[in-house]
Amino acid sequence: MITPANPVYDFTFLGMGCGNSLLLMALHSNDLLANKKILVVEPDPKETNDRTFCFWMNPATAAHHGLRDIISHEWSKVIVGDTPAQQPDALKYYHIRGIALYEKTKKLLRHYGAEIIHHSYDGAPHQDQHGCELIVNEKKIRSGVVFDNRPPEYAPPATTDVKLYQSFYGWVIKSKEDIFDSDCCTIMDFSVQQEGATQFMYVLPFSRNQALFECTRFGENIITKDSAEEALRGYLKDKQIDYSIENHEQGVIRMFSCPITNQSKESNWIDTGERAGCVKPSTGYSFVRNLNHAERIVQYLTNQARTVRQVKNRYAYYDRLLLQVLRDHPSKGKTVFTRMFSANRAEKVFAFLDENTKPRDEIAMLGSLPIGLFTGAAIKDFFRRSFNALRQLPRVLWITLLAIVLYQVQAEMILYSMLGIGMLLFGIPHGALDHLHALESASRKSVMAYILKYLGLSALILLLFWLSPALGLLLFLAYSAWHFGEADFSYWGLKNNVAAVLWGVYFLGALLLSHSQEVITVIREMAVPVSMNQSLPDSFAMTWTITGGIFFLVWKKQAVIFYGMLTLILLQFLPIIPAFAIFFIAQHSFHGWTMLKRALPDSDMQLWKKALPFTIGAIALSVLMIFFTEVSWGQGFIFFAALGFPHVVLMYQLEKKLR
Repeated sequence: MITPANPVYDFTFLGMGCGNSLLLMALHSNDLLANKKILVVEPDPKETNDRTFCFWMNPATAAHHGLRDIISHEWSKVIVGDTPAQQPDALKYYHIRGIALYEKTKKLLRHYGAEIIHHSYDGAPHQDQHGCELIVNEKKIRSGVVFDNRPPEYAPPATTDVKLYQSFYGWVIKSKEDIFDSDCCTIMDFSVQQEGATQFMYVLPFSRNQALFECTRFGENIITKDSAEEALRGYLKDKQIDYSIENHEQGVIRMFSCPITNQSKESNWIDTGERAGCVKPSTGYSFVRNLNHAERIVQYLTNQARTVRQVKNRYAYYDRLLLQVLRDHPSKGKTVFTRMFSANRAEKVFAFLDENTKPRDEIAMLGSLPIGLFTGAAIKDFFRRSFNALRQLPRVLWITLLAIVLYQVQAEMILYSMLGIGMLLFGIPHGALDHLHALESASRKSVMAYILKYLGLSALILLLFWLSPALGLLLFLAYSAWHFGEADFSYWGLKNNVAAVLWGVYFLGALLLSHSQEVITVIREMAVPVSMNQSLPDSFAMTWTITGGIFFLVWKKQAVIFYGMLTLILLQFLPIIPAFAIFFIAQHSFHGWTMLKRALPDSDMQLWKKALPFTIGAIALSVLMIFFTEVSWGQGFIFFAALGFPHVVLMYQLEKKLR
């Protein structure tokens, strides 16, 4: 966590929803707000009761968190489905009106002299060595820490992900007779039409003659007011309740298992609420999770914890399976929840839903559910995730595997044809577009200057090889490793110039060392004197590959690093020419092409067409060299070294522009 120098504000709260409200209370109870300059950026004045919060909690815990003064009602007994009422040990179901939480929050903000700006903030997290920077209503603001409670954005669902909605519409009614047990709530009564979803009635009695009746749906479609009111009228008629409507409430909670895409990665810009993943996907409950998250933030701010970020755990897997069941078999939702509560004590169920159980308790809980239904969901989930994981493998790895198969079945003509097509599509074109970003203008003078610069740099390399083949080779290897590493790191979004060069040295070194005998032959063809008569042991090349890969894995722990190491190991089963060509086409050229697309407005086809004249020229030059001169692979590499050096220089200049 950065310690900013002289921030304008110590703490900035983006939004004062449940997450930030509970965090403010936690900071206050831990004496972390004294003498702090506080800013709140919230477009809504929070003057209406726009929502309610319900949760199960031990009374002592509720008192510890300072919730007693805002709790409007509590229940000791619960009914789910057709099961008899249960009384969970040491737990109560609490109800808090949103306006009560907001008023308590406002009182704290007034106490600490906080500044409140009723405006929205739409910017992305931005942090530097001086803290966090925001621009609100065209005013630049600096803050030591930002707590971001804005609504999140979710990634499009993969085949294993689920997007359901918990939508509800309800009436607060008053009955003409005292008919309700104000100490017993019904959280799921499935005696309503399911309508292609998991649908139930939620009943909270506030007194003997007043209660909230809410029609709730877990499904892909949000319940409409008309549909809910029809269900409410039918349900109350079946219960023979004579009533009048005092108020209504409605809302939608996202029950998504797919990842949040706009979470902050900064140490001083801390996500809260739904943005931090505090909404439990399988139930929509968030209040207790927000409280726990607030406690973690307090520990982080007081250096008792290294991070506040949520870690995906086994409960995320349980949530995903349940959501898949509710999506694929919505009519089975009634069976699932009814069995869960009929076969287990209520306090065990609530501990499980609050993610506060031990594995043996979870096994018993899962064993009480429809085993065939969840086994089928688990099998589908396994194969879907395995398929998705295979789809995420980099193309260079797939092409390497295909090339090994073709090489082993002696289909070398197909292999080299495939590589030739790859050179035409990406290999040569990615280097034939330098003029699009390097030319300062389309004037004849600018074009001539560009051509002379390109030819001059190429001639410089040829001259160096003529004067000293060994020195030319050394320079060729050095700028190739640097260029390859920079291209990979730029594509992966890794920002470390030294590590990028080391990666290029590692990757190129592994390719060459694992084909040392062939490389020695090529080097001799370049007129570089080599005293080695034997190739390096295979164990040396493998040690270089594995040790270097482990170094980068420990440094960054990125999947791309592991895949790169795996690719290098597999490329050792191919000759040097196809091995290097696969890396050059499927990894380096593709990464370079992607960098060009970031800098240029053209589509792939437009770029390829613009590269076509230079691609044809490079091919023609290569053909002339092959058919009219006796060229070895070593001499060919000298030609490519000269042709590629200007490209390396120009791509470095482009990379600097894109930073």
